[in-house]
Amino acid sequence: MIKYTFSGHDSFHCKDLWLKKGYDFVNAEKNFNDDDAVVDLGVGKNMVTAIRYWIKAFDVVDDSMKITEWADRIFANNGYDPYIENIGTLWILHYKLLKTRLASIYHLTFFDFQKEYREFTSEQLLGFIKRNCSETDLLYPFNENTVKRDINVFLHNYVRPMNDGKSIEDFSSLLIDLNLIYASSTENRRFRFGYNTKSYLAPEIALFIILDMFEEDKIIDFHSLSNLFFSLCITSDELMQILEDIKEKYPEVIFSDDSGIKQIQLRAAFDKWELLHDYYNLTNN
Repeated sequence: MIKYTFSGHDSFHCKDLWLKKGYDFVNAEKNFNDDDAVVDLGVGKNMVTAIRYWIKAFDVVDDSMKITEWADRIFANNGYDPYIENIGTLWILHYKLLKTRLASIYHLTFFDFQKEYREFTSEQLLGFIKRNCSETDLLYPFNENTVKRDINVFLHNYVRPMNDGKSIEDFSSLLIDLNLIYASSTENRRFRFGYNTKSYLAPEIALFIILDMFEEDKIIDFHSLSNLFFSLCITSDELMQILEDIKEKYPEVIFSDDSGIKQIQLRAAFDKWELLHDYYNLTNN
């Protein structure tokens, strides 16, 4: 059973170079608890803890702190996108953040809260979390101030600052270029999910996410697929277009609608790593 948790990042949002720093640190077989970690990572002590948290939350490392295969393919010095300059990498990171559920607020917000609110305030998100997380669901006792800090970090990760006077540091948040959440009113601190502003999702990345999420499944019902892509702020109509784009490039992907039962069928054994290779080979050249 998954236990909700809303702490671990020491109130630091994930900055754009932290995952690469964390990857290199673990790859060099160094320890986050060592005194030298501050020097090796080039950050303050609290940020060391935050980097360790975020590389786990984004599935760069697993629970035993071993580098995952997908992270190795991205963040190695000769990897596809070690410095996260490609929008496809950001889509995968958003998906991974929701999938690991280490940072509970992301899955709760994009899968559940979004179904009730298209525009929202921090207070509404806080109220939703309080209503939907019973004490038995929590890894630690509910603390409103802790959740408020987590909401602030969540928004920093996604929302682009509107004030041109902001420092470069304010634009270093990892996921702002996806445009999945934006400030609709800075005066009233209101936010919207970015159905009309989100970045383009390439068919190769969409299919990679499908294969990674549903693993060995050869038949996937449309409801499950729609729920997954809803967490990417993609509507059912947009998903249909994405499936058309996938089918055009990969005819082995079949969409069927028999007696109202919609599903996709994978008529071939796809290698998700080949999809990543194809995508980055196309977009990095």
